Amino acid sequence: MVSSQAHHLTVLTGADVRSLDTRHITLIGYAVIPIPLFFNLYARHTLRPIEIAGAILYFIFFIVLIVVLVALGGRNSAKWVFTGNSGGASGWENPAISWCIGLLSAVFPLTGGSNVASRHG
Repeated sequence: MVSSQAHHLTVLTGADVRSLDTRHITLIGYAVIPIPLFFNLYARHTLRPIEIAGAILYFIFFIVLIVVLVALGGRNSAKWVFTGNSGGASGWENPAISWCIGLLSAVFPLTGGSNVASRHG
């Protein structure tokens, strides 16, 4: 997952990526593997404080995010939320595709950190 994200971030930077292939994702993955391996084998005593700090920060930033969204978010009626068509505002004319793309962009960042955090139990 990390290697795929790194590969696609390279694509997003606009770098010349014509020579990149799917095998590069595998090579990036092999390059990243030693990091958790080192922590699991030699720095095991440091994992617990890092996980605790991560959990505390995760909760704090979640609360901060909710407060900011409530304080700064615009207000619309329930009718507009459920029946209003924002087609074209995102570049996609089909409202179903626009909704799916919006959901994907909201959920995708959670898969990286949450997936890694749940592996160290």
